[in-house]
Amino acid sequence: TLLDNNEAPTLALEFADTNIIVNNTIKLMAVADDDGMPQPSSLTVLWEVVSGTDVTIATPDQATTDVTFAAVGAAVLQVTVDDGELSVSDLVTVGVSSPENNAPTVSVAFADSTIVVGSTISIVATGEDDGNPIGLTLSYAWSVKSGTAANVSIASPDQATSDVTIS
Repeated sequence: TLLDNNEAPTLALEFADTNIIVNNTIKLMAVADDDGMPQPSSLTVLWEVVSGTDVTIATPDQATTDVTFAAVGAAVLQVTVDDGELSVSDLVTVGVSSPENNAPTVSVAFADSTIVVGSTISIVATGEDDGNPIGLTLSYAWSVKSGTAANVSIASPDQATSDVTIS
């Protein structure tokens, strides 16, 4: 008779970094080895979220998977490798942070640099932003920085494009 001296699979985790920016993806790999028992031998893999919110595991039943984190905070993932009789698990903790918030840039354009009193010109601001903080959008605020504000009328001071009349 054959004796089934099955031993639990061995497991090691491989990943590049466990500190990432929110809405990014990391690749996690479970490297498993088995003694070939029981017969027929077959390893299954299962990735699970132990804690954390808005975590998406692309292929939870594969040894290598991409994981995306849509919320700031800590997330704990567990991978389990099973040979049909015995299993082994390991945990990985991922720190998810907000990206650095850089100041937006702006450029202003208008058709003519010579403005006749009583005329109206259209001014356009083009803002570029890094998308941080997440969920917020750029806002615009036109104002007169020099000269007499009483002589300048800004039609839409809170819009990227506005008509300006000099009187």
